[in-house]
Amino acid sequence: MKKRMLTCVIVCLLTLSLVACGKDKKDDKSKKEAKKTTEATTEATTAATTEATTEATTAAATTEAAATDTTEAAGAETKPAEDSSSSSSDDSDFYFVATNCDKQTVESYAAEVKKAYTESNYTALSQMILYPITMYPDVTCNNAEDFMNYCEGKSIASADLESMEAETCKDMFANSGGICLGDGQVWIGEDVNTGKLGIINISGMAER
Repeated sequence: MKKRMLTCVIVCLLTLSLVACGKDKKDDKSKKEAKKTTEATTEATTAATTEATTEATTAAATTEAAATDTTEAAGAETKPAEDSSSSSSDDSDFYFVATNCDKQTVESYAAEVKKAYTESNYTALSQMILYPITMYPDVTCNNAEDFMNYCEGKSIASADLESMEAETCKDMFANSGGICLGDGQVWIGEDVNTGKLGIINISGMAER
């Protein structure tokens, strides 16, 4: 009887041991599976976060670049218009002290006068003068014919030619008396009655 009871006890102990071992193995397996699940979830979350951050950064950079390009383009389109407007305003009344004509008109006319003078084209000059005009030493020419008679036998001195040849016909000196070409070889002004530009003083003609 004792032997049989001992056997039963041993069997019970073995059974308990096997159950305990099985439970431990099951717990270990559950822990491993839980760990793998946690690691997989962490990796997926990290990857998703990294991708989202990269996309957001790229989108921000693209938006900033587009905004910069738009600003630069707007500046490039606006700037010339402002420069052109201010330049036009400054140029229009550059010679206001001597004439109501705009700068371009005055300088174009001055270039024509310079050309006739440096080429000793007395005929052309005679048509540009606002008569009457006083010539050196004290000769008054009332019309083109008088001027042509005055120029008979005369030529323009080399020093005066050089001064007029150096004239740029840009941003010329002007005062209430007129607009100066060269070193004063020619002055042009405006006819107060007609508004026409013309030569009001001319010098440099000398006997040959």
